[in-house]
Amino acid sequence: TDFIGRVGGIASASKIAISEMAALGAVTDASAQSIEIAGTSMNKFISALMSNTENIAYAANISVKDLQELINNGQTMEAVVRVLESMQTMSRGAQSALLKELGSEGARMNQYVAALVSNLDMLKEQLAISRDAFEENVSVINEYNVKQESAAGILERMKNSFKDAFVNSR
Repeated sequence: TDFIGRVGGIASASKIAISEMAALGAVTDASAQSIEIAGTSMNKFISALMSNTENIAYAANISVKDLQELINNGQTMEAVVRVLESMQTMSRGAQSALLKELGSEGARMNQYVAALVSNLDMLKEQLAISRDAFEENVSVINEYNVKQESAAGILERMKNSFKDAFVNSR
C-alpha cells in the first residue's frame, strides 16, 4: 500500500488500475527494491511514457502507433510492459539511451528498472493474478447488487400490495 500511495496519482491520471499497481508493488517487494526509489522511478517512467511517447517508442524499437494506441485506450500498464520487454534484448548502450528518455538521472532508477526487466515474467504473472482477482471481486459485487435489487423489488411490490389491500379498500 505504501507503493500504491506513492504512485497512485500518476497511475490514476494515466489510467493504470489499482490492481495493476498492486501487481507492480508486489514485484517491487519481491525483488527487494526500495519502495521510495521504486515510487519515484515509476512516477518518472509513467510521466515520461505519457509525455514523450514518440521518443520512447523509437528508443525502445516499438511502433509509435502501437505504443500510442495502448496509452490512448487506457492500457498504459501494457505499454509499460512492452517497454520493459524491449529492454530485455537491448545492448547496455541502447538501454541507457532508453532510460534517459524515461527520465532516469542516475543509478537508482536504472537499478529499479533493471530489477523489473529481470523479473518481467513475475510482473506478468502478478498482473494476471491481480486483474483476475479484481474481476472476481467486481463479479461478486455485481451479484450482490442484483440480489439487493431483487430483494428491494420484492419488498416494494409487497409494500404496494399491502397498501392497495388496506388503504384503497373502501
